[in-house]
Amino acid sequence: MQLIQYFSDGTLVFNWEQLPEKIRAREDIRDKIFNEIQQKLKVNDQVTSLAILDLNKYVINRLSTEIKSCIPQKKH
Repeated sequence: MQLIQYFSDGTLVFNWEQLPEKIRAREDIRDKIFNEIQQKLKVNDQVTSLAILDLNKYVINRLSTEIKSCIPQKKH
């Protein structure tokens, strides 16, 4: 699954709708992460498949971090 796609016309797309409903409902997380990736990929940057792969890895890691922070930790 590619969460971040880049098209030759310069469009950067965050495929949020591919995620499970419980995650999709958290638009605050979507907006926060999308703003972060826009900062990582500047307008004049050369966009390569490696850059898109790195962005996808970043988004997956960020989603994992955000979701974990929302789940209350069980005490043993």
